[in-house]
Amino acid sequence: MRIEKIEEYYKISSQAVVKVTEAGNVTELLYLSKKNSEQPIRLLGDKKYVDLRTGEVKNFIEHEDKRTEHKNSLYRTFATLRGIINSNINNPSRVRHIILTYAECMTDNKRLYNDFKNFNMKFQYKYKKAEYIAVAEPQRRGAWHLHILYIFPDLAPFLPNDELAKMWGHGFTKIKALDKSVDNIGLYFCAYMTDIEIEYVNIKTVASDRVKTVEVTDEETGKKVNKRYLKGGRLSLYPSGMNIFRTSRGIARPTEYTSTYGTAIEKLNGATPTYTNTIKITDEAGAYSPIIIKREYYNTKRINNSQSQDNV
Repeated sequence: MRIEKIEEYYKISSQAVVKVTEAGNVTELLYLSKKNSEQPIRLLGDKKYVDLRTGEVKNFIEHEDKRTEHKNSLYRTFATLRGIINSNINNPSRVRHIILTYAECMTDNKRLYNDFKNFNMKFQYKYKKAEYIAVAEPQRRGAWHLHILYIFPDLAPFLPNDELAKMWGHGFTKIKALDKSVDNIGLYFCAYMTDIEIEYVNIKTVASDRVKTVEVTDEETGKKVNKRYLKGGRLSLYPSGMNIFRTSRGIARPTEYTSTYGTAIEKLNGATPTYTNTIKITDEAGAYSPIIIKREYYNTKRINNSQSQDNV
C-alpha cells in the first residue's frame, strides 16, 4: 500500500458526486474516486485504513500509537472548531475576543470551565444576547487561559477591561478586536491557538515546513516585529480526553450535503480556490484499483475565475 500526494492538477468530472461542507464564506469539496455502500472503511494494510465517508486516512489505535492518535484527534477537533467559527463569524465588527487568565498557576481544567460559567452569567446579564465560542489554551508552565469569541447581533459594544476583570475576579483580562482584513477567521484563530513561539522548542528537531514567520505587534513597545512559530506546537500541551471548546446554544454548525461537482462549482459563482490537496492510494499487491481523494477549499469573499492548481 502506497499513499502519495499528487503534484499535478487532477480534474474532477462535473458529474462526479462530492461532499460539500459550507462554513460561512468557506466551502470544502471532498471527492473520492471510489465508494463502498456496504462498509464505511477500506483496509490499507495492517495499521491504516481510509474512511470512505470522510476521505481521511487513519491509523488503527494501538498501544504504541496512542500519542499519535491523541494528536490526530486534536487536529480533528480544531478542524471542527474552525468550521464552527467560520459558520458564525462573517463580520468581525460584531465580535470581541476576550482572554481570561489567572494570577496564579491554575492547572485544573474543570475549574476553568466552572469559573467561565460564573463569568458568563455576569457577562450575559450586562451584555444580553451575545453568543459565545469558548476555547481553552494551555501554557508551557501548565496554567490555563480561556479565549472567548463573543458574537453580538449587531455592532459589538465597547467593553471596559477593568469591568471585565472585576467580573472575572481571578486574574488578568484582555480584549481584542478581530482583524477585519482576515476572511478566514476560523483558520486564523485556530492557528493562533495551536501554534507556539519557536523559542520554546528545540529548533534542531523541527522540520522546516513546520516553521512559519509572522509579523506581530510587540505588546511592550507597540512596534511590528517578526516572530517564528512552530505549526501545531501547542497541541502536545493538551491533556487527553479534555473538552477543548464549548459554545452557546445559538451557535450554528457547518452545513453538509452531497452534490455533483459541476453543480457545487456553479453555486460557488467564481469563488477562488484557496487550497487543494490530492492523495492517491495504491495497493501494490493489486487487490484493488487506486483510490483518489481530493479536497478543494473555496472562499466566497475572494472572486477569481482562474483555474485551481494543487497546493502541497
